[in-house]
Amino acid sequence: MKNTITVTTKGTFTMPAEVRRSLGVDKKGDKLAYTYDEKNQQLIIKKADVSFEKLQKRMQKQMKPGIKPLENVGEYYQKNRQIT
Repeated sequence: MKNTITVTTKGTFTMPAEVRRSLGVDKKGDKLAYTYDEKNQQLIIKKADVSFEKLQKRMQKQMKPGIKPLENVGEYYQKNRQIT
């Protein structure tokens, strides 16, 4: 997708609504991260990484009550693997 964005005299710009929705940054205070490649003059903007605590809270909402989360994948694999 190639589009242009106009920068104001104060250095600000507006990201198109469909891009904000796609990134999931539609509320005040949502964060974006960026990487700038000076050699190629490319700016990459992405949604900022979510903290572990926020991710944990989000995942807890999806879990059924009484289900214990998997904490040790290696232990689970050894316990449940089928030898044929």
